[in-house]
Amino acid sequence: MKERRLHWKIRGRTKSDRGGQMVKCTFTAIGNVSNYKFAIQKVQPKNVLQPGYDYIYRFESKVVAEAVGTTDDKSEISISCDVFISHVSSCLYTFILDKCSTKAIEGPPGSESAWIEDQPLFDLSKYPVLFSLSNGEITEIQVDENDPIHFVNIKRGALSAFVFKLSYTTQPSKEMHTDVHGACPWSSYPVLGSEGSVHAEKDMLHCSFQAEKTGSLARIRCFGIW
Repeated sequence: MKERRLHWKIRGRTKSDRGGQMVKCTFTAIGNVSNYKFAIQKVQPKNVLQPGYDYIYRFESKVVAEAVGTTDDKSEISISCDVFISHVSSCLYTFILDKCSTKAIEGPPGSESAWIEDQPLFDLSKYPVLFSLSNGEITEIQVDENDPIHFVNIKRGALSAFVFKLSYTTQPSKEMHTDVHGACPWSSYPVLGSEGSVHAEKDMLHCSFQAEKTGSLARIRCFGIW
């Protein structure tokens, strides 16, 4: 999966001032609205997301560290955001985090106390991410050159948590996934009694990380932060 940093600003909810080279896609559609939607379904049959639609999600992630065998204290940090995914053009989508907040607690089980209580993260909403989707797989990510790297990595981590391949909603799957955490064993299965819900698991104990430019191994990431 490729990533580019480019100058790209969005004012409010209006997309504008997009710069840089756009991702080339094989998807094309010609004709009126009905033919356009038919072409979308025909050319992009493996994607959960479809051009012409907007999607709203609630994203929540949590990391827990426990001191087993000592005081049994644990530390926990969580982040939650609203997520807006919108079709831009061809196979390109915007990924926007909004109304994000973080919380951190620590202490023995049942007696934890918060040292960060629902702290808002307004700057996470400042810049969107642009990504391309082909056959349910993210092929490229573009980020704003002004977005700090720690915010970019939070967004990459959140984006990597989403399931975009339609086949995952109908049948079990086991494969290797490469994302912000490295190349990791990944499995999923449809949730019985639901329409389109998927349970996915990533074995982060067996992830292999790409070497950094210095030749050392990539550092451990939480929420995509390194």
